Amino acid sequence: LDAPFPTPCTLATALTKYADLLNPPRKAALAALAAVATDPAEAARLIHLASTAGKQEYAAYIVDPARSLVEVLEAFPSAAPSLGLFFGAVSPRLAPRYYSISSSPKDNAGVVTATVAVVKGETPTGRMHE
Repeated sequence: LDAPFPTPCTLATALTKYADLLNPPRKAALAALAAVATDPAEAARLIHLASTAGKQEYAAYIVDPARSLVEVLEAFPSAAPSLGLFFGAVSPRLAPRYYSISSSPKDNAGVVTATVAVVKGETPTGRMHE
């Protein structure tokens, strides 16, 4: 297996540059968390959310409010994955942040400008997204 990110790497760097912590977790991530949950009620809830039978509950609890992976980890404190499991099965790789080149070489051949958007607002779960 290839390394999930360049090494050596600090945990802080791995979490901030390579782990997608703010998007809703996929069902496979919930199943992985259920496997390590020490609280039987939390494990059962995670298993249900990850199952076909839990499709509506998954949509209502995870998808519709755009609940982040961080929020799910906070809601299920007994589901504490090892670092290997976290980076291998729970947290997807952070997607590249796209931008647009908005300059033109016809206007100024020596200058490149980029257009980006900064998103700031409250998510449906009350978390401040900045």
